[in-house]
Amino acid sequence: MSLNVGFVSTRFSGIDGVSLEAAKWSEVIDTMGHQSYWFAGESDRTPDRSFVEPKAHFKTALNHRINRCITLDREPDFDAPATIQQQKAELETALLAFLETYNINFLIVENAISIPMQVPLGLAVRNVLSKLRIPTIAHHHDFYWERGRFQFNGYQKMIQRTFPPNLPNVRHVVINSIAQRQLFERTGITSQIIPNVMDYSNPPAIEGDRVSRLRTTIGVDPDDIMILQPTRMIARKGIENTLEIVRRLNDARCKLIVSHKVDDEGWDYYRRITATCEKLGIDIRFIYGIVANPILNNFDPEAQYSLWEVYKAADLITFPSLNEGFGNAFLEAIFVEKPIVMNRYETFVADIESKGFDVIKFDGRINSNTMDQVRTILSNKSRQQQMVETNYGLAKLNFSYDLLRKQLSGLIPST
Repeated sequence: MSLNVGFVSTRFSGIDGVSLEAAKWSEVIDTMGHQSYWFAGESDRTPDRSFVEPKAHFKTALNHRINRCITLDREPDFDAPATIQQQKAELETALLAFLETYNINFLIVENAISIPMQVPLGLAVRNVLSKLRIPTIAHHHDFYWERGRFQFNGYQKMIQRTFPPNLPNVRHVVINSIAQRQLFERTGITSQIIPNVMDYSNPPAIEGDRVSRLRTTIGVDPDDIMILQPTRMIARKGIENTLEIVRRLNDARCKLIVSHKVDDEGWDYYRRITATCEKLGIDIRFIYGIVANPILNNFDPEAQYSLWEVYKAADLITFPSLNEGFGNAFLEAIFVEKPIVMNRYETFVADIESKGFDVIKFDGRINSNTMDQVRTILSNKSRQQQMVETNYGLAKLNFSYDLLRKQLSGLIPST
């Protein structure tokens, strides 16, 4: 039976991890004979398969106000509980309209009932799932207990009941073993691990002329050293260590390029990093506006470049994250065959490191050994080739679309 599969989240747009991973799942699900549809506050998916309800976005002014009341201090002139209930009701109506419009008979909820970035949406999703009993996969990328900023101001019971809900029609998928263990210990909910993946059987076709044009567009000369930070600009990405790498290289040819959004969690971290760059004389550039989702391939090639083209233009990928659900940038660097220097964050140590990947690793801080390896990889092409070939083979074996297809076939009825 062919299913109309509805993806639900706050945002399906751009190159953040949730948006990219949902696109990969959709690609595989479509090859299984099903059809994908999208509900979100913002969507760059096919318009005639998208139901956009702006109130579902996590970056609305009203949602920011709700979140401040939930996690910080209550406002005396703002009735947060009543506002939450009103927004929940409106979003529930929108969700029901989405289900009816596209005749949805299977749901995949992407992080909307995992982390309370948009509490009314989470409550609305829970209500719909509870009432309709529609078969659902809850795809969890992050949980609130993994993020220190979520300290709830009298809303703990509501959050615990919804993020995530324990319902008989919902099957839970996590992206690492730590999340699986913590989810069970905290809620009694069992889950299946499906790690992030890439289509390693189909490496990207990237035109050299476009890569050269991209470097010229962003002001990187042929002899420059382009260091790519392919993450959003938020504190847990540990970008201070990337600055330390650039500082220690002490080479005027170094250009630090940030490819992802800078304001998803406010502007404080951006200001801190740019101030440090100014103090240290680091040339940092932000190019999110010209970077497009490489999986959808629906961008204007005259105005934008795919994320894969951005990776290909780089000489070195930095991934110094302090905490990650899995680590898309790790898989992406391997996919585009680029050397990577990275922090040994907890999920990497638990689920990835033992597979034998050849990367430059450090433990929390850059040291002289790290820099010796960085200088070697930048100057030694044969060492680079050895690294990227080893990593591509290991990634294809462990994190491929074939693995995803096999696991989803056990969760979604076949055609």
